[in-house]
Amino acid sequence: MRQLIAFDLDGTLVEGKDIWTLLDEQFGCVKEDKELFNLFQEGKISYEEWIKRDIEMYNSHGANRSNLASVISHLRLSNGALELLTSLKRNGNQMILVSDGIDLVLQQLGLEKFFDYLFINRFQADETGITSFIPTPYHFDDKPKALHPLIPKYDRVVFIGNGSNDVAIVKYVNSIGGLTIAVDGSEDEIKHEAKYRLKTSNLTEILEIIN
Repeated sequence: MRQLIAFDLDGTLVEGKDIWTLLDEQFGCVKEDKELFNLFQEGKISYEEWIKRDIEMYNSHGANRSNLASVISHLRLSNGALELLTSLKRNGNQMILVSDGIDLVLQQLGLEKFFDYLFINRFQADETGITSFIPTPYHFDDKPKALHPLIPKYDRVVFIGNGSNDVAIVKYVNSIGGLTIAVDGSEDEIKHEAKYRLKTSNLTEILEIIN
């Protein structure tokens, strides 16, 4: 069976707080970013504009390559994540990441090599600051669009996530007869929509469900 396994990143493959929350805390921008999020939710600014303003705030508070790496160094892979990805890859599955996170996390944690398709926000940074960015085209309710052109190539699609921003893609994968899995600690919205909920925090439990 040809399977496409789709993942979220923050809170799914990486445990704890998402990278945006950590950066907001690091650079003292929690309140300001909450206000920007509300503007985005209300349709008053675009996703790209939201990220642009975030980066401007981070840079104004001294963001650079070194302190970004320091923030990321506090992140840890979820229990069983490496074993899960290694096993899925070894068994010939194709994998796609559809995330609102930042590619620097993938790079620093050594996860890029596992994915055949990557949709995530891309940052460039040096010691002067965050110098450029490319926003993911597939965020929040647009996440299902990342899968649309790939569906005909596979017999089954699986999605694994944890947050409310994954609800749209969970509903879509369910609608095409795919398999959806909410990891341990997921938000209530995705727990309600996903076909399966992990019983433990060990991601290798996913192998039993998929197989």
